[in-house]
Amino acid sequence: MTDIDKLVARILALIHDPSLRTGAGSQFPVLEIYTPVDPQIIESAEASLGFQLPELLRRCYLRVGNGGFGPGHGMVGLQEGYPDDLSCVCLPELYHYYRQEDTDNPWPQGLLPLFVMGCGLVDSIDCLTPGFPVVRMDDGRKHTGIPLYDWMNRWVTDMERKQASTRRSS
Repeated sequence: MTDIDKLVARILALIHDPSLRTGAGSQFPVLEIYTPVDPQIIESAEASLGFQLPELLRRCYLRVGNGGFGPGHGMVGLQEGYPDDLSCVCLPELYHYYRQEDTDNPWPQGLLPLFVMGCGLVDSIDCLTPGFPVVRMDDGRKHTGIPLYDWMNRWVTDMERKQASTRRSS
């Protein structure tokens, strides 16, 4: 079993509790589990985006669900999945919207707006850089330097600690 498979298995163990599906789950639990996607949906999304998704994302969409889990308020779905407060937009549509939004300061190619963080903030991943670093969008774009795998692993570890703490206090 690869490290990615192990991380996906840990995510699967969390998603049955709405308060653990996202980083914001204790305040805003995600009540619906979004069905995993078929491989054709991933292929279609990648064709639309013009680049491949990182293997961790592919496996999450295939095995866990079509968004609605992860750091912040969760990952954006690939197709009719978890939209949160983004007006029911799916990931390829959101990426293309950002790319066309500001022609004076164009959205970088391969920068995938993936995690809804709340208050209009979205954390993105740089799909064209090795390790797929997370890019925090606030007053400007800045790389956190944290690879996607580590970002997701930190979130899972935090949720596992929360789960263990809840069990101890019950």
